[in-house]
Amino acid sequence: MLVYSLFRVNIADLELVVEKSSRLDIVFIQKHGPEIYRSLYESLEQANNTVENIEAVYTTLALLCVELSSEETVTEMLRLLVGIQVQ
Repeated sequence: MLVYSLFRVNIADLELVVEKSSRLDIVFIQKHGPEIYRSLYESLEQANNTVENIEAVYTTLALLCVELSSEETVTEMLRLLVGIQVQ
């Protein structure tokens, strides 16, 4: 059973700090990103997929976007997200 709760968060109250990804992280995701993205995409195509798996994939993508997003990697992430939506 899926249960969604709707709430509003004032982002200013969170006092978030934006930090640039390290060069090592960028090199890692450039080297291994396509394989990681392909695996995530293929896991969504499974016929016996569960809601938990779909949520896990989306959570993983969100974490990758937050932690490893850079000008060099955002294109691959966007391609994957568009591919998921088209599917």
